Amino acid sequence: MAQAAAVPLASLPAYPKFVIHAEPNSLFQRWGKWKRGFENLMTAINVGNQAQKRAILLYFAGEEFGEIFDTLPNTGDTCISAIAAFDVCVSPQKNVEFEIFKFRQAKQEPDENIDTYHTSLRKLSENCKFADKDREVKSQIIQGCVSSKIILKALQNPSQTLDQLLTMARSFEVSEIQAGNITKEKDLETVHQIRVGSHPSSRRKCWFCGGRYPHTGSCPAKGKSCSNCNKLHHFAAVCHSKPADRRSDHSTSMSNRDHSQPQSRKKKQYWKKSKPKQHVQQVQQNAECGSQSNSDEEYVFGVSARKGQVTVTAKI
Repeated sequence: MAQAAAVPLASLPAYPKFVIHAEPNSLFQRWGKWKRGFENLMTAINVGNQAQKRAILLYFAGEEFGEIFDTLPNTGDTCISAIAAFDVCVSPQKNVEFEIFKFRQAKQEPDENIDTYHTSLRKLSENCKFADKDREVKSQIIQGCVSSKIILKALQNPSQTLDQLLTMARSFEVSEIQAGNITKEKDLETVHQIRVGSHPSSRRKCWFCGGRYPHTGSCPAKGKSCSNCNKLHHFAAVCHSKPADRRSDHSTSMSNRDHSQPQSRKKKQYWKKSKPKQHVQQVQQNAECGSQSNSDEEYVFGVSARKGQVTVTAKI
């Protein structure tokens, strides 16, 4: 058997060490990620010999890894056996039923696309020991996705594979995004039309002449007198004032009514308002009834009126 050529350490690229005690709860997941990166690196630098790969593995993993590795049984002489031995060491004891329960409870988030949801289901299915992972993942996507269209299409075609379901779901997601953008643009256009053209007639009509606005020249009503209110710079068709002739007729009729009333009527209204005559009558009545009073004294009253002045005289 030919011996493999030595790989100089200086030619090896940099690769991070595997830290065991950093996060104990995620040790198994971190180890799986680290060993996948290591396999990709070995393929990139074209190292195929298992003994060389085992040595490079122990070199890159670090001293902390080496101390634990030396205590493991069945480490073998190859890289495959070394990785398998460490897998057994860091692999936690899983409760399969509980892992299946977590898988069944996984639902797609409203802001999560179908590919992200599929990836999370794939990770959860690793510890469930399913006989057919694709079938279980497909079933969970149908039950847990948020799109009713995807569920309807999947139920209409139960024979489609997981890859076909994912392709159809991606197509629906892209269509919904595009349709949402089109609808949004139409809504914005409608709002713009409402704001700009909510009162088209008022924007094309002049307030002073009633014609189209803006004018090519000056307004036709400029300097003109309104036949309705006699004010300047507008026509009667757009006038909002009361007619001037009605106001003048009303004031004239009120003036004529005041002059047509007789003088005696106006005088009667004056005495009715001041009511001095009633007061005089009361005094006269009291004077006439003075003889019926229990008093022995007699009084004589006299009343005279001259030029609107009332004078009362009394004699005892």
